[in-house]
Amino acid sequence: MLDSQCYQINTFAVSKLPLVPYTFCLICQYLLLDRRSSKHRLFLGQVKVDEKSNEITAIPALLSLLDISGCIITIDAMGTQHEIARLIHKKGADYILALKANHPTLFENVKQWFENAAESNFDGIEFSYDVRVESAHHRKEKRQIWAVSIEQMGGLYKQSQWSGLQTIVKVVRTRHLWNKTTQEVMFYLSSLPADAQKIGLAIRQHWSIENQLHWVLDQALMRMLVASVKITLQRILLYSSDGV
Repeated sequence: MLDSQCYQINTFAVSKLPLVPYTFCLICQYLLLDRRSSKHRLFLGQVKVDEKSNEITAIPALLSLLDISGCIITIDAMGTQHEIARLIHKKGADYILALKANHPTLFENVKQWFENAAESNFDGIEFSYDVRVESAHHRKEKRQIWAVSIEQMGGLYKQSQWSGLQTIVKVVRTRHLWNKTTQEVMFYLSSLPADAQKIGLAIRQHWSIENQLHWVLDQALMRMLVASVKITLQRILLYSSDGV
């Protein structure tokens, strides 16, 4: 039975390549089935970003192309904007938005709250927790997810400006490689209820498709770059032969 649809938005800057003189946004779809698997990974569209603008203006244009009602929208920190959250909520969808230092006061507010909660072992705090461990390609990754309702947090910086906001999420990724161990801590804003398993799966799929699309794009750009080099070499050889 279909659980929910999850749309992941990512941006790729490729303006330095002569054959692709602009930046564009990508949007992809996941159909979440039983919270363990994802199917129907589709590339749905792209929008060119104006040279004098950025992804913040392109993302609403991209969302307007789709019926996202009842879906989950996941976006990187560039798209964590009040108006984008409002648009998603207005169109009847839910969001999971990465929170980073581009919102410094709110970021520090959330970070400090989780640090204080961890020191007290979340005593007296209702929260949802999930942990997943995966092993592949000679590495082991552990993902811990805490989802906390904003009511439990006692108010956040300009909380009312985030339309539909219900949950703050903390994700800790610990990766054990053959030669080192790394740890990454991420925070998210979500309009979903505090369900660590569901939110964690959507975030995991966001990372997954981001990596896959970057690989596909890298291959395409490499082919374009090789073609550009070949054309340049042919021209050099042509000019050289004309000069002889």
